[in-house]
Amino acid sequence: MSLSSRHTPLKLYSDPGSQYSHRVRIALAEKDLDVDIYDVLDPTKEEDLLLINPSMSLPTLQDRGTVLNNSSVIMEYLDERYPHPPLFPIYPVDKARSRSIMREVDDHLASFVDVVSAGGKPNTQQKNRARDSLKGNLIAFQAHYLRDGEHFGGEEFSLVDCTVLPILWRLELMQIKLPDRQTRGLRRYMSRLFDREGFRTSLSEEEKEMR
Repeated sequence: MSLSSRHTPLKLYSDPGSQYSHRVRIALAEKDLDVDIYDVLDPTKEEDLLLINPSMSLPTLQDRGTVLNNSSVIMEYLDERYPHPPLFPIYPVDKARSRSIMREVDDHLASFVDVVSAGGKPNTQQKNRARDSLKGNLIAFQAHYLRDGEHFGGEEFSLVDCTVLPILWRLELMQIKLPDRQTRGLRRYMSRLFDREGFRTSLSEEEKEMR
């Protein structure tokens, strides 16, 4: 998969089903960057990835001599390296708040997605508890961070949205149904943002089959 624009080509080694790789693909698409995206199903068989990242973790971004392999670090790097359009606040207080929200997403949302989506290790009871926790936390996040109904944690589309959207896209796959009355704002947000051009462009073939 390749996203085209005027910038120097980048390489992204991406898990086509992972929420973490999806975050980075959304940021790349929003910035309309020229990037070669390599779908990696088995990192141990990807020799080029092994050469630049011995841990073989995904996603991994290569930009000339720079190699990064943490989704949040990659997204912030892309925003600083390719600043237009900006996806992170300029002022230190706002930037710190966005980082804090993204950390909360990792701790209280993404971690439960990992449990529900895992293979055989978590049992059914553990997965059901994770589903319940994820649903409850999404309701709380909506009330606290989606007050204007437009974007998470701010007035403009940002890296916070890039972090949240892959989770919301996977709710149906995880058999999580949001309560109608309590999540009207969140469901409106999903409907609007899922139709955003950058988001549609970011989807892997595997992710297109999730809904």
